[in-house]
Amino acid sequence: MITDKEEADTIEKVSEWKDTLQTVGLKMKTGLTVNFRNKKALRDNAEEKEVSLFYSQHIKDGKVIFPVGKDNEYILTEQKGLLQENTNYLFVKRFTAKEEKRRLQCGIYLAKKYPKYKALVHRTR
Repeated sequence: MITDKEEADTIEKVSEWKDTLQTVGLKMKTGLTVNFRNKKALRDNAEEKEVSLFYSQHIKDGKVIFPVGKDNEYILTEQKGLLQENTNYLFVKRFTAKEEKRRLQCGIYLAKKYPKYKALVHRTR
């Protein structure tokens, strides 16, 4: 929902773009896990076999920032159903804190910024 002229101008500019997320190499996907179902596998620090676990708190100013020093930013899992390829993504935070102006925020995850990760896990809520 458009709430002011600036947002309307942004939508007008975006509608002129010819590329889609797919043509620029970005993928959109729902997170594959919720942390409360994997409590025993959660870790605060990266170790040898831990995988980065992304939350909405990692979305900052249109980018994905990792790590941010919060608890449970890593998960010890080899479950193929949870692991996502380390490739480019657009992370979307659908509902934000009440004090935030926007209800939808996005962050671009660029795999080249995190070359040491072979896979990642994106938390769904």
